[in-house]
Amino acid sequence: MGSNTILRACLGLVFCLSMGHSIAADSDRMEVVDGQDITGKVFMRLGLPNQGYCYQQCLQEDRCTAVRWGFIEGATAGQCQLLTGELVFSEPHEIKTEDGQRIVVVASKRVP
Repeated sequence: MGSNTILRACLGLVFCLSMGHSIAADSDRMEVVDGQDITGKVFMRLGLPNQGYCYQQCLQEDRCTAVRWGFIEGATAGQCQLLTGELVFSEPHEIKTEDGQRIVVVASKRVP
């Protein structure tokens, strides 16, 4: 390895640690739990422009074990619930807004 490569790797490690990220967490990913809803202790709720941001937030938080992403059918933006603690899986149920629009909920868990 050249000295520039080693320097870049060290700077990346310092940046990662200074931002509060663990190295192991960087290899984690989010996996959709098909046909299930998920509950746990909600420690943060965020209004975000898309599901990708929801996943990024979870992967940056060591205590995050899963997320619930809810959005109005046909929209991109929605609400992200970051979950921690014991997770409970259940059958999904139909949710609608007061004016009858369908709310879609996608449950995803963090996996190594």
